[in-house]
Amino acid sequence: MSREQRGKTVVITGACRGIGAGIAARFARDGARLVMVSNADRVFATADQLQQQYGSEILALQVDITNEAAVQQLYQQAFERFGQIDVSIQNAGVITIDRFDTMPKSDFERILAVNTTGVWLCCREAAKYMVQQRSGSLINTSSGQGRQGFIYTPHYAASKMGGDRHYPESGAGAGAVEHYGQRFLPWHH
Repeated sequence: MSREQRGKTVVITGACRGIGAGIAARFARDGARLVMVSNADRVFATADQLQQQYGSEILALQVDITNEAAVQQLYQQAFERFGQIDVSIQNAGVITIDRFDTMPKSDFERILAVNTTGVWLCCREAAKYMVQQRSGSLINTSSGQGRQGFIYTPHYAASKMGGDRHYPESGAGAGAVEHYGQRFLPWHH
């Protein structure tokens, strides 16, 4: 199976470390142009490392994906720089560990904002460009906790279930982009 991604533009949120950095490295190795996004400034160092290692064309951006205007600007910058958005991988996510009966409301709201609303904002903005292009793929990372939950992470489970239910594996949640050959692929880790 060919993994040639030369000429493709791939947006990856949560790209500064862990799974996101691994995804970015794979696409860089395969020749894609990357838009690496994180709320942490270490995204710039990760992007520099991949650029040196693979010679990739990379736009690194520090963005809060819960901020609607910032998400709109990130996709606009990606499109202005590369002229297309072929793949958008919504990988950014946060988790805290706490008991249901002692968890602060602010933790619950923050987790939902990043893991559910942030994913939706990124999908919505990417889809606007993909519909115009009549092609593209949306990929959301998720977790088995969205289906089973865990005693110390009910807020995380709720946030992941929100994404799983809003964007089912059938792709029905992608609605507008389905008509033009786009793919919607939830990925569970």
